[in-house]
Amino acid sequence: MAAERMDEIIFLVRTLKEGGYEAVSQGHGINFRGESVEAVRGAVREAVRTHFAKAGGAPGLIRLNFVDDQRFVVLLTE
Repeated sequence: MAAERMDEIIFLVRTLKEGGYEAVSQGHGINFRGESVEAVRGAVREAVRTHFAKAGGAPGLIRLNFVDDQRFVVLLTE
């Protein structure tokens, strides 16, 4: 019996302080770093193909969700 095909796999992508990008899959243990968005896209595409090759059921859509990690201070007054 073949595995059920997923519709989509989601990667959170963040900019690294030292330069480049890191992509982390949600729930599949696939992680990559690349110097450019294009490098990350290519690496993620190949990793998804490889990861799901044995079991079949590779997702039809890869979503790269770019995370802009913004931090700010909130002062609480009484």
